[in-house]
Amino acid sequence: MPHRADPAVVLLWAVTESYDSIEVSRDGGTADVLPGDAVKYTDHPPAGGSHAYAVQGVSGSKTSDAATCRVANLPTNQPPALVILSPAQGFI
Repeated sequence: MPHRADPAVVLLWAVTESYDSIEVSRDGGTADVLPGDAVKYTDHPPAGGSHAYAVQGVSGSKTSDAATCRVANLPTNQPPALVILSPAQGFI
C-alpha cells in the first residue's frame, strides 16, 4: 500500500458514453479497471521519472479510443530507512 507522501498522479476525464468499465493503463500495462461511470483515478507509480497513461471505456467486447497523457519529472519513491536501536551492537 503506497504511503501518502509518495508521488501521486491524478487523472480526471469526462464519460460521454455508457461503459461497462473504464481501463486505466500505465506504461502499457493495466493499472486498474474501474466502474463504467468512474471519472477519476489516483495512481502512486512505483518509480519516479516519466510515465505514460491511457484511459479507455469498455462496453462488452468493444473499447473506446484511448485518451492518453504523459507525466514527467516525478520524484523517485524512497524506501524508509531502517535503524535498529536495540539491542546495542555486540550484545546479541
